[in-house]
Amino acid sequence: MPRGRFALRKPRLAEGAAAYSADRGGNKWHSRCLINAMIQIPAVDQAFLLLLIVFCLGTCLVRAFWELEQVRTRRILSPPRGRTTKRD
Repeated sequence: MPRGRFALRKPRLAEGAAAYSADRGGNKWHSRCLINAMIQIPAVDQAFLLLLIVFCLGTCLVRAFWELEQVRTRRILSPPRGRTTKRD
């Protein structure tokens, strides 16, 4: 930890953003940055971005459930494995 006249200096870029965000409340900074960015984007573009995000997430969910159903169907249709039992 630096002492003396360097005690209150901000971390440099090379020291990483994690230390800076831990000290300065990085979540607050990121949320303010996002809010400022969204204020500058017109409402039509914001609506388009929202629809694009919803479409992408919906597509991902549909594809995930489709894959699960395919696996379930294959498992049901496959012949049962023969269980080996010990005989005396």
